[in-house]
Amino acid sequence: MSLNLQVLPQLSLNSLDDYVDNLSDVRRSTSDALEGETHDASVNKISTAIDSLLECANSLGRFTTALTTFSGTIRGIRNDFAQARSTASGNGLIVTGDVINEPTPPVGDPSPAEIAEYNRKVTAYNAAGETAYQLRQSEQEAHETMDSACEDQLNFLEELIKSLFLTIDAMGNKINARQLMQKA
Repeated sequence: MSLNLQVLPQLSLNSLDDYVDNLSDVRRSTSDALEGETHDASVNKISTAIDSLLECANSLGRFTTALTTFSGTIRGIRNDFAQARSTASGNGLIVTGDVINEPTPPVGDPSPAEIAEYNRKVTAYNAAGETAYQLRQSEQEAHETMDSACEDQLNFLEELIKSLFLTIDAMGNKINARQLMQKA
């Protein structure tokens, strides 16, 4: 059995806005057509649904922004690592894959020029190491920020699911609203 994803509705911030607009139209029509308690109850239910959709759209917007920021940050870090390797190679260091190799000290009785060249490579190696450290710190921060955004989104979804499917009875017990409706 295969799932045809083309038949699933495409959920986006725009479609949520469309749902809000449609519900707002329904609320206006309901408000014009009904009176009294029925009017109040209907308008309140529709308003609650609109508020929930707006909250969902805001949550998805924040998550989308976090994901876009994370992607851009990681892409920038990847480019900065490539630049660091290129700079290291340009300074005479040996780069193997993603690794910048430590310079090999001169052997024997090196000339002042060989010592100076070695010291220049050590300086370049240390600078590359500092750059790599800073980039790894930035990468870690980006992951932590994205983890937090994921946690926030999961918490939002958990609360949304609870609000849709759990209710509290007069005794304070949690009742699955779907089961309650099936019993009625």
